[in-house]
Amino acid sequence: MSALSENVGKETALRAQYVQELIEADTELKQLEKAKNRPATPAWSQIDSILQDEVRAAIRGEKTVQEALSSAAKQADALLAKYAG
Repeated sequence: MSALSENVGKETALRAQYVQELIEADTELKQLEKAKNRPATPAWSQIDSILQDEVRAAIRGEKTVQEALSSAAKQADALLAKYAG
């Protein structure tokens, strides 16, 4: 293989990699358009754990979806009340 064809092959591979990176970046940018910040509260990590536990209970069939969400809301409201002015 000549040096010219090796360079062409490397350039083609680099262009393909660049195009793939652009595609991935475009996908990430589209996702960011709909992204939301986590709520600005010191209670967030606890609320996140509550949500995970309650959703897990609903998935396992231990609670209905409504029961799990109501429980999560009640617990989150109690935590948020602690930080309310």
